[in-house]
Amino acid sequence: MDVRDLIGAAGTPRGDAARDVEATRGAAMQTGRGLSNPEGGRRRRRGSLAKGLHLKRRGRIWQVVGTYRGTRVRRTTGETDRDRAHRHLADALREIDARFDGVVLPPPRAPAAPPPPPPVAVLLVEPEVRDAPPKATFGEAVQVYLADEARSPDTETRVKRLLGLIGPDTRCEDITANFLKEVVRPKVLSAKAERAERRGKAPPDTIPAVSFGREVVIPAKAVLNLAARRLGATRGCFRPEFDPIPVSKRREVCLRPDDAERIIEVAKARGEHTLVVVLVVGVCEGPRRGDFHRLHWSDVDLERGSMLLGRVKSLPGQTRERLIPEMRPRTVQALREYRALTGISHGPVFRTADGTPFPDPGALGKKMNRVLREIAVELKIPDARRLTMHPLRHTSASWDYADDRDILRVKERGDWKSLESVERYIHLLPNKLAPLVRAFFAGRAEARS
Repeated sequence: MDVRDLIGAAGTPRGDAARDVEATRGAAMQTGRGLSNPEGGRRRRRGSLAKGLHLKRRGRIWQVVGTYRGTRVRRTTGETDRDRAHRHLADALREIDARFDGVVLPPPRAPAAPPPPPPVAVLLVEPEVRDAPPKATFGEAVQVYLADEARSPDTETRVKRLLGLIGPDTRCEDITANFLKEVVRPKVLSAKAERAERRGKAPPDTIPAVSFGREVVIPAKAVLNLAARRLGATRGCFRPEFDPIPVSKRREVCLRPDDAERIIEVAKARGEHTLVVVLVVGVCEGPRRGDFHRLHWSDVDLERGSMLLGRVKSLPGQTRERLIPEMRPRTVQALREYRALTGISHGPVFRTADGTPFPDPGALGKKMNRVLREIAVELKIPDARRLTMHPLRHTSASWDYADDRDILRVKERGDWKSLESVERYIHLLPNKLAPLVRAFFAGRAEARS
């Protein structure tokens, strides 16, 4: 007998026919075969007596969904195995049929209790295997930081000084913002007072937040960030959540084009040709301080006028390159003269007076900063004692904006992180000096007037 012959005109089985349909459905559920194809084969979701009631997986759990006898069904089976989920499909069919036929079903059987777990074998493991790894100390974090890559002598000095303030046995997870304020800040103040006393000066009453951030917060954050990546949370190393360092309220330093020309003339007269190239490249292209030391002649194409700056500032653990496709004519001119003067066209670009490369960025910076300040003080240039290599990048942003008044181009050319950073420096130069800026970029004599 065909199952479809048992269904009346209303589509609802009755009497003995209903029992035969139930038996056929139960057999289908046990065998896992569709009702419309009892012999097996491909399982069909539609066309059976369930009128679309089927299994559907959501995530890893199977659900019973569809419509049967005018009843919309959506329930979870709680099973990840399809064969076990089929039992829930059969239960759904029986419940709907019982509701229509007026049959009271017995309560569902409680699921079988899971077997008791096996005896806990971990009690037999040696204690040293069960114990968690020891918490990392700041001394270990400093060792990881110094061994990760080559650090400059200035960086090593700062980190080792910080190690003495925090203590090598202090756990990394205990180094918080409050720890730095309550424990480290008094030590820093005491050390400054001792140095002032040795020099015969009055001891300081407090430490500026900017100075404390530069001496303590920034190096501590660098060490702990690397420890979090290398040692992990299991050793108690997490990314620190320190208070943001306030921005200095001092007025930013910006060179005027005529002052830059005066410094170049004095530097040439003194034989400080490296400073000449540093100043020209700094105000024309705006590299960062570390880019000067990493710049090699292989990264400079004077014929095409392009320059590649490697390993520019980026996120922790990441490096990227900055390409300057079109250098200013003044930059190309200064590099040509410097290469002809030194007679060296390979290796690092910036070198000492005897032609040897600077050993690290700190040595290059100290030498250039000292000579630059001396010449600026001699020429009575405003903010001469605050003039270093870093303000040359700020000067470059201000000069770029004075050249074409396009802040987006300034951000892209100088590889600035955000427009907020650019807006901090672009208005440092008066607009009336824009012609002198263009003359300096082009290498014309108007900038010297």
